[in-house]
Amino acid sequence: MGTTGGFAAVLQVSEPALNALAKSAHSLGRIGHAATWISATDTLQVAVDAPAISLDPGGPAGELRLNAAARLLCHEWKSVDPRGSNVACVANVNVRCRVRPSSGADPAPLSSDTRLAFDESGTGTTDIAFPAAVDPAVSASIATDIVELMAAQGTGQASLGTLAGQFSSIGLRVLPAGGQSAPVIAIGLNQAGFTGTSGGLATNFCASDWGMAIDARVVLQQVLGAISASYGAVPPPHGGNTVVIDSQPGVTTYLDSFDVVLAGSVLVLGTLRQERGGLFGTITTNFSAFLGLSLDGGGGIEATVQSIDVTFSQWYATVGNFLSGGKIADMVADAVRSALVGPVSQATLGTQIQSIVQEIAMSGAANLAPVNPVPTLVHVLPDAIVLEGRLGVSSPASFPRLQLRARLGPSPSTLILSATGSWVPGGSLASLNWDFGDGSSMSTAGPTAALAVSHAYSPGGYVVTATASDGAGHTTSATLGVTPGQLYCSLVGTGADELCSDNPILQVQVSTAGCLFQGAAVVAEGDGWSIQATSDSNGRAVLRIDPNAVINHGLPAANSRAYQLGLFKVSAQWVGYSSMPLYVSLINCAARAAAASQANKLRDQLMAHLAKYPSLSTYLGRGDWVKSVLDNMFNPVGDVVAPSAINSPYDPASPELDSIAVRLRSSLLGYAELVHLSVSDAGALARETGLQLLDSKSIEKLTQELIKQIDQVGGELNARAGAGQKSSTK
Repeated sequence: MGTTGGFAAVLQVSEPALNALAKSAHSLGRIGHAATWISATDTLQVAVDAPAISLDPGGPAGELRLNAAARLLCHEWKSVDPRGSNVACVANVNVRCRVRPSSGADPAPLSSDTRLAFDESGTGTTDIAFPAAVDPAVSASIATDIVELMAAQGTGQASLGTLAGQFSSIGLRVLPAGGQSAPVIAIGLNQAGFTGTSGGLATNFCASDWGMAIDARVVLQQVLGAISASYGAVPPPHGGNTVVIDSQPGVTTYLDSFDVVLAGSVLVLGTLRQERGGLFGTITTNFSAFLGLSLDGGGGIEATVQSIDVTFSQWYATVGNFLSGGKIADMVADAVRSALVGPVSQATLGTQIQSIVQEIAMSGAANLAPVNPVPTLVHVLPDAIVLEGRLGVSSPASFPRLQLRARLGPSPSTLILSATGSWVPGGSLASLNWDFGDGSSMSTAGPTAALAVSHAYSPGGYVVTATASDGAGHTTSATLGVTPGQLYCSLVGTGADELCSDNPILQVQVSTAGCLFQGAAVVAEGDGWSIQATSDSNGRAVLRIDPNAVINHGLPAANSRAYQLGLFKVSAQWVGYSSMPLYVSLINCAARAAAASQANKLRDQLMAHLAKYPSLSTYLGRGDWVKSVLDNMFNPVGDVVAPSAINSPYDPASPELDSIAVRLRSSLLGYAELVHLSVSDAGALARETGLQLLDSKSIEKLTQELIKQIDQVGGELNARAGAGQKSSTK
């Protein structure tokens, strides 16, 4: 079987080069490095080390099979009871991947929409191994999750459409190691007129990162194409025309035949004829020239003539060459050399090969690392020219990435500290050292470096520091502040610190170190009374508050609030731990809602009257200024938000109109501020200082007076506007 197996060209990429690609893609985050699975009962967080690629030659023709072995560092959080979370686990996963052309043929025809299809569904639970220390039930569950993920998401496609312009079909095969080289992926590429199957890709010739074999017929096409481009025709036996390669006064040089043979080097055979005129003016020479191939500075192939052998067809040319001491042979050799070197050097095989390698390597570039294939060696085989080189994969410095979290342990002062989700770009975690901030520390290393640890604290505040290393001199540290032993209370479903008297059901959520806490005693108390409930698995406790107890025996309030009936406090306690108290206001929410409704009704009345007078709205301001004033000032529970100032248009011919607008705007602002004080927390505070505020009847009366003012000013402005229109009509 020949080197190219019937294909026009064969590209081979070695297993070490694929590993360099995978490492770089992992470094750049272009392949998965961390993931999270969430179910109804738990959350699984996984960090993935850079995979080690191995090729499987046992696959069928037309398909690439490879394995990506990676280490998963995982941790399982139990949402039902975080204290039952499993500490770190390690899983070694061997992902089995198959790659086929989307058409499924062998070789597959190439078109603009041809794609490579990736399938990782062959991964099974037997491909996932856990250390013996991991709970078998946990490991079985995680293995099942991973397999399901591979089946659902372990597929993808990469376009090969960019190759369709140069090649007609493509074949795939994994070849075992040949000689000193590693296993390779072999990709056969056909052009029109070539036939081959991927099963015929049997020769592993790649001793570098990548290699490309160009069939002898392609080499011949390239050289003949260069001659045709230089001289306008191709001589026999591959063409039908004698080619004029040089014409000087009195001397014309013809190339009567031309052929190329690969035999350890490039052998060029042909016939050169020179017409000089006169009786002995025709000299016909059969020549054979050996061309040496080397790489130029740009990665292209450069041809040099190493030796030329000439024989003359005419006796007088042979005699003349002898008598001249070989000068005629030298002259003919110079003609052959000038005829060959230019065209052959223009056959840019090297740069074309480099372009092909680039296109194939960058297929599906969104998932791969950038490459710069650099040719380093060219050599000639009996049926092909082979170019080999480095892949030139870019890979940034791989400093570990750390993510720290804290979860609740078996008590408020025991925390599970987690670095799950942390990863090492392009590498693997070699060690993870913990400084707990209380004078104690832990060092872990090797394949079971602890991504999650449990630590018991004394109540207080601490700074945890984790330091990760990849074993290659790259380290990263991260810190996390924790407050073990501190319980926290918050209200659920109401305002941050209030409870409505008409629905006095209080829901309190208890947490510590960012985790919901079960089993805490939640106490609500006032002056001489208290009630208690226990937090459930969601950290919640429900208490029914007696409004009369709060009204008659509440706590003294530092600041009064609108419609506040009383004040009490809530706290959480658990075996020597206690939260800071949360003070809750009992609010007459029905009265507050009625006040808001009344304020909105008055606002709507004012807006309706303002709408009758377009001229008045113009002078009061643009951009819904009035509505913004009323909306903000009539908010019974929020803060007053001053509207942005808008200058009314000024009419030099009627300066009194601008004065009227300013006075009316001031009336609206003053009115809205009085209403807001009457229904807001600010008003409640003002009452404590003895300030007499408007009651609801007074507000209603003031509203009607303001409406009369609007009608009076608006009517006058409308009348003036109408008079102006009549005057302009006349």
